[in-house]
Amino acid sequence: MSRDAGADVKRGVGVVGGLFTYDKLSIGAINYYSSDIINIFYTESKYSFPITKELGALLAFQFADQRSVGKELLNGRSFATNQVGMKGDVSYSGAVFTLGYTNTLRGDDMQSPWSGYPGYTSVQVQDFNRAEEQALITKLSYDFSRLGLEGVSTYLLWVHGWGRINPSTKSGAPDENEFNADLQWRPKWSFLNGFSARFRYSRVHQYQGPKDSQHDYRFILNYDFPLL
Repeated sequence: MSRDAGADVKRGVGVVGGLFTYDKLSIGAINYYSSDIINIFYTESKYSFPITKELGALLAFQFADQRSVGKELLNGRSFATNQVGMKGDVSYSGAVFTLGYTNTLRGDDMQSPWSGYPGYTSVQVQDFNRAEEQALITKLSYDFSRLGLEGVSTYLLWVHGWGRINPSTKSGAPDENEFNADLQWRPKWSFLNGFSARFRYSRVHQYQGPKDSQHDYRFILNYDFPLL
């Protein structure tokens, strides 16, 4: 596991976590520890509630802390960083609107050595979890089933990230925006049971300093079938 994270030594990972739920409230936490490599702590709390008969809401809060441990063999130096995030979802008649915010509070990049990053502003290309970076996300999702298009759903989102620095030089780095569009189809016909198609598009735009844009296209076909 330590080599997969980028270190030149062999270390395993110990994991402990728990989840508490009460009605519409949930609180969870998990800790990953790799000797002489890294300690990662993550916690998240969610609470959902109805506003009217068709209008519902969800509030969520997350916190992550990462730091070097022992002989600090991952980067060959001491590091410690953390990120806080919050978001709210409002759902109505097949549509969900999301507004979220994250803030990397210290001068090192957050890392995801063994999985995807769970931050609320982590999207198709960027994670928006670099040193001292703040990010704001807006997202609109819609399920077309109510319009007679069973199994068709889509979302559009936009993330603005600002304030990040270079961890080595502590100098400022350009701000970025990312736009994502996603269209999915899971047909309800019996002869296509287990089939799904998905198209994803992303545009990352760096508009300060050396201006640059990156386009990312993904087309995914899945088919689940029993072997026995």
